[in-house]
Amino acid sequence: GSETEIEIPSEIDGHRVTFIVSGAFDGCKSLTSVTIPDSVIEIGWGAFSGCKSLTSVTIGSGVTRIGGCAFENCTSLTSITIPNSVMEIGWYAFSGCTSLTSVKIGNGVTSIVEYMFYGCTSLTSITIPESVTRIGSGAFENTAYYNNESNWKNSLLYLGDYLIEAKEDVSGNIEIKQGTKTIADSAFRYCTSLKSVTIGNSVTSIGGSAFNGCTSLTNVIIPDSVTYIGVSAFKDCTLLASVTIPDCEMIIDYDAFYNTAYYNNESNWESGLLYINNHLIRAKEDISGNVSIKQGTKTIAAEAFELCTSLTNVAIPNSVTGTVYRAFKDCTSLASVAIPNSVTSISEVAFSGCTSLTNVTIGNGVIGIGDFAFKNCISLTSITIPDGVRYIGNYAFDNCTSITNVTIGNGVTSIGAGAFENCASLMETVIPKSVTEIGYKAFGYLYEDGIDKTVDGFTIYGNKGSEAERYANENGFKFVQAAPAPTMTFPDVASNDWYFNAVKFNAEKGYVTGYSNGTFGPSNNIQRQDFVLILARIAGADLSAYEGQNGGFSDVPTNAYYSAAVAWAKDKGI
Repeated sequence: GSETEIEIPSEIDGHRVTFIVSGAFDGCKSLTSVTIPDSVIEIGWGAFSGCKSLTSVTIGSGVTRIGGCAFENCTSLTSITIPNSVMEIGWYAFSGCTSLTSVKIGNGVTSIVEYMFYGCTSLTSITIPESVTRIGSGAFENTAYYNNESNWKNSLLYLGDYLIEAKEDVSGNIEIKQGTKTIADSAFRYCTSLKSVTIGNSVTSIGGSAFNGCTSLTNVIIPDSVTYIGVSAFKDCTLLASVTIPDCEMIIDYDAFYNTAYYNNESNWESGLLYINNHLIRAKEDISGNVSIKQGTKTIAAEAFELCTSLTNVAIPNSVTGTVYRAFKDCTSLASVAIPNSVTSISEVAFSGCTSLTNVTIGNGVIGIGDFAFKNCISLTSITIPDGVRYIGNYAFDNCTSITNVTIGNGVTSIGAGAFENCASLMETVIPKSVTEIGYKAFGYLYEDGIDKTVDGFTIYGNKGSEAERYANENGFKFVQAAPAPTMTFPDVASNDWYFNAVKFNAEKGYVTGYSNGTFGPSNNIQRQDFVLILARIAGADLSAYEGQNGGFSDVPTNAYYSAAVAWAKDKGI
């Protein structure tokens, strides 16, 4: 339209405005000012691209994501402040903003992605917050700062504590200056005369393709401070035969050491698996059947098992810590996996495309399930999210068409956009009161023939006045305040097991609730404290009178989940 100033409302017809769709104001050449309300969570791809008269942008404190090209070629924009709420900014988000002179980036941002400020030819003032751990390739290319030769020292360009780029003709032995925190993506790419590099113990992140194609590099020692090695970081370093990686928790992205001398040496492979120290780097694609990752392994590199289409089961040891990072994408025969308690996060697309996956056990240590983590797992029928999980990412279970039951733990606070979209068999869900954010089309939606459709009769159970009720009302779903009758959904108890009915009876009565990871453990031994707790439940005992007591037993903590039941049993002479 012809409007020059727009203040986007926080509500339209009683519906909260949470998303500015892709291309919403693309090419609005008369637009000079825009105010985005706190209700908005995401600014879509190219939302304000080509708004050449735009000089003022106010971004609300609720925005968490700014899409790629969102403000591309806004040639009149002179400054931008990104609030602390923003966690993700897409490629080319501010590229071509030729009048942009200063940028203030909030401390919620962890990554300056590819070409974010490419071609901002007036940009001289850039403040990168301490939260940033990655600088994408070309992020500051062709900016005023980049083009100023006085900012380059010994053929290296630094921006604060970040090494941005090296000139391709850099040669010999290079020592990265002390205090450097991050080596940016592609920083030394194709520096074919680089023979050795000393990486200081202040460096925490080695970017994607950072040393890709450094064909004269023969060895590298990665210090203990490094927690991330990026995509193709040392790919095609064909003389790199010696690699030292510290024995600590880290993320190693895919192809980090592909086509190095170490990778190509068959003697370094063990039963189809390539390790570097205690880190699993890659599995051969023809690996099959049941695979046990060796005990002591700290890290499974991203896409380590990608396209291992004959892999049926994998045993992950409890030595693996941190994140399971895109490791099993498109393992189409993988039927079962157990995530140990030592793992803290399941990253984006970790099991995406595992079309035979029927059984997933998520450990109690997991606090987050990433975007697309289980997308297209079409054989998965039920999933239990333990109480330790805090967030479920965007499209995490998208197109899991066989899921009929979802149990969401009481610790979950955020459920991403499309988290359970296209789950055609899911007719109802219970959303705990802990959930304070439910994304667009998270439940009850199907995308067919280019059209969004709602699932007929979809029902949401939750608490009055909760986010669950808001989501149900705004999307036209039935909302029921009371939770449905309990059902028995243990993944390790099959309907044809001889003990099925007994387990079902005890579960629905609340006598035996199973483990916190959602399993029943039919062949496990029972311990005395759990037996006493079951007796108390069967007796209908009021355990509130015994809180903080331990029955006088020295080996029973007064704050344990079973202590009141033990005190009750002692009091009753049991």
